[in-house]
Amino acid sequence: MKRDILIIPGFGENSTMGPYKKLKKLLESKPGITVRFYNPQWNYRTTTDWLIDFERKITITDETSIIGFSMGAYLALLIAQSHLVDQLILASLSPFFKENIPRLPSAAHRFFGKRKMADFKNYSIPKKIKANQAIFLFGDKDMAMAIKQAQKLARQYQGNFHLIQNTPHDLTDTYIQVIVGIL
Repeated sequence: MKRDILIIPGFGENSTMGPYKKLKKLLESKPGITVRFYNPQWNYRTTTDWLIDFERKITITDETSIIGFSMGAYLALLIAQSHLVDQLILASLSPFFKENIPRLPSAAHRFFGKRKMADFKNYSIPKKIKANQAIFLFGDKDMAMAIKQAQKLARQYQGNFHLIQNTPHDLTDTYIQVIVGIL
């Protein structure tokens, strides 16, 4: 059986970076797995732009598994509102949903700027998603607020939550091994 895996990197990252190349190589070493990437144009674009671009460029089916890291996980969750996917693996899900904007640190507001922050306010946490299986992964050294939200969402979507020990908000070798082990 052929498995289609789509990876969406984190903000400012892309498929040519070391951790994503390593993840792809390890996944493709398993029989029947094909790995594709969606590399959003991060600069000067918003969530709305990324989602429109995704719809133009990427085809997914109910047999596709999506792996998203950080802002890529945020986009993957939004995509799963309207597209049925087999597995949805959300690693270090960014909390930039409308409900969270007031609670985010001022550094996040400065980093993303007024335009992106204003656009984030257009996207609420999905009430339901279309995924046969939802898996939330977080490093234990990541943002506490985001970890708690992912635990809540895992329950809401009847998914699984895994906390990875001694892991920050980076796609580390440990993180990669956990993802490969799930697939």
